[in-house]
Amino acid sequence: MDKEAKAWKTSWGREFLESVEILHFATLGEDGAPVVRPVNFLYQDGKVYIHSGPERGKISQIRRDPRVCLEATEAFAYIPAKETPCSATYSFRSVILKGEARVIEEKFRKQAILQKIMEKYQPKGGYREVSVKDTEMVAIIEIEIQTLSEKDHLRG
Repeated sequence: MDKEAKAWKTSWGREFLESVEILHFATLGEDGAPVVRPVNFLYQDGKVYIHSGPERGKISQIRRDPRVCLEATEAFAYIPAKETPCSATYSFRSVILKGEARVIEEKFRKQAILQKIMEKYQPKGGYREVSVKDTEMVAIIEIEIQTLSEKDHLRG
């Protein structure tokens, strides 16, 4: 994305993406149908990074068609219907990103990103440092964000 600062329309969007734990990641299957899966991820420097097994379906799907969509939601409370059934809702925030994905091949870059993912999901440590050898059994996907939307549906 050209100007990341302009892309985020709210003050909470970037912070939300940095702190949320699960993203729903959609690729396109061989038949063109979307394939959605929950993933751990890292948002850094205006890009999203996902780790995967090097032979997983998402890798072949990205190599065939790099277009992807990502979505994260944090629900806060259910708002029951007061008059009509369609007035029931949730108080939530969400971010939807669309972009192009590529598989990173550079070992030292993969190592650095995998280390950051470990720090995000296991902040108290307890694991050994990520080695360059570790990168041989992991694929790292980098998503260049092209469009994003944020929804702040906070109700009391």
